[in-house]
Amino acid sequence: MNYVLDDSFLPRYKRNFTVSISTIDKESHLQDFYEILICFGGNALQTIGDDAAAMECGDIYLICPDVVHSYFQKPVCQCSCILITKSLIEHDKNLREILTGMLPKGSSARYIKLFADDYNLQLLKTFLNLISMEWIVSRPAVIQRQRNYLIGALTLISSLPVNDTISNPILEAKLLIDRDFTSDIKIKDIAETCGYSVRHFTRIFTQRFGISPKAYIIDMRLHFAISLLLENQLTIQKIAEMCGYCDSTHFSKEFKQKYKMLPSVYRRYPIQK
Repeated sequence: MNYVLDDSFLPRYKRNFTVSISTIDKESHLQDFYEILICFGGNALQTIGDDAAAMECGDIYLICPDVVHSYFQKPVCQCSCILITKSLIEHDKNLREILTGMLPKGSSARYIKLFADDYNLQLLKTFLNLISMEWIVSRPAVIQRQRNYLIGALTLISSLPVNDTISNPILEAKLLIDRDFTSDIKIKDIAETCGYSVRHFTRIFTQRFGISPKAYIIDMRLHFAISLLLENQLTIQKIAEMCGYCDSTHFSKEFKQKYKMLPSVYRRYPIQK
């Protein structure tokens, strides 16, 4: 491909695409751009249209414009994204051919999932770092170089195999707990969401993560309680409510079972956790 970008559009080029090395939680929004999400580690949960889709290391999603999208990631998740406006696609023939070429011909699909092994993930990380390093520089030569890096990254992504397994019920269940552990969350409801019985769900969740879903919820709540005890002077009752407990008695019992002291004592002597 020897296409050269129209010089008249070059000064506006960088205003029409964004590369983010670390994505943030994003509320539901209607896409008005092409978005490419790349997971380098950890996991994240997203909704694309009516579908719930989990992300693990190596997963790459190309999401088209005019789709309702949102995602939630834990702090340990290492996701990067590339956002490309429809205006840029109209002006840059190379990008248009690469992006539209990823979608199956004749398909009405609004997103596609790909997979990258460790080697290709490192190559993608290099491309993104190269683009970001010179982001503040607006000289034409630098912009053209960044465009070449972007096309290199997208060409690599377009060569990757498609992963048709969108749903990952157990990972999605864990991410739902990560997001909603402070609510009145019940194992039975999570299991039903995954299409499993409570017993089967508990068994495969424990096999996957090395901890039962009940114990995982308790751990998430108590870790959150620690931060509240150390950072402010809320009452124990209020902290219990904020962590998803109906009353402070139940909260104090589980806290003492894990940390060998009551929350009120921990607040005075946090070093003894």
